Amino acid sequence: MSDNPDFGYVTRFIYKSTEITIIKNIFEIKKVGKTFIKAIKTDILMEGTNLIDFISKNLKDEIIKDGDIIVISSKIVSLSEGRLVNLRNVQVSEVGKALAVEFCIDEKFAQLIINERSLILGGVKKVVATINKNIVIPSAGADLSNTPPGYAILWPKNPSRTAFEIRNFFSKSRNVKTGVIISDSQIVPLRTGTYGIALGIAGFIGVVDKRGSIDIFGKEMKVTRWNLADNLASAANLIMGEGEERKPIAIIRDAPITLTDEDPSKLTQALSMDEEECLLAQFLLNNS
Repeated sequence: MSDNPDFGYVTRFIYKSTEITIIKNIFEIKKVGKTFIKAIKTDILMEGTNLIDFISKNLKDEIIKDGDIIVISSKIVSLSEGRLVNLRNVQVSEVGKALAVEFCIDEKFAQLIINERSLILGGVKKVVATINKNIVIPSAGADLSNTPPGYAILWPKNPSRTAFEIRNFFSKSRNVKTGVIISDSQIVPLRTGTYGIALGIAGFIGVVDKRGSIDIFGKEMKVTRWNLADNLASAANLIMGEGEERKPIAIIRDAPITLTDEDPSKLTQALSMDEEECLLAQFLLNNS
């Protein structure tokens, strides 16, 4: 066991030829290779709380370095923006009622999906498949979990702008250049469970384009692009949690990123592809 000045006591072991380092607690911090991930337990953020003030207070004792990535749960961003909706105040249209009947969901929640101006693809019982912000997502990102009874929470208004504001805060307050991810959970067709997704990023290149590079057999790669931002969001989501864990923030250190001052809206847009390029989009759109 050794001591790391930033991340505390380190336990190291070998599993299937891979060195894995676990710091403090397997549910709190993990390291595989050289990349550290640390989840931060925070106060409970109340609706309308200033997000930057909340982050500043809860990370005041944390060392932030150049190249660190700050991962922020979209839930606390939405709460700070007042995106918590009292379902009793939702006026339901005939379209909302029809959607609720078709997919066996609450009609007020169905109306929220419509109000988000998302494209409705279809769905199964209790779940509506939509496209919102060019992401295929259940219920347009609206969620009933980790909210008071009778309330739902919507996606943040502008995740890339929020990511930029957080990056700018750390640049000014600590004189460090960081990357920022606003994260949520997502599903993959025919796979059980959820994984992390980056709704908005700032400060780093989120996609690594491998097209034109050569594989181990000397063949040129034609289509491969690595969505670094989503992979990092997924890694962080393993140890984050918005329930009783109260860990809506994570710090990723020594990830293989390239820092940039490029417009965060363009960085975020690069995480999505055009419908014409997507393997599944044409099928989904043609059958919706």
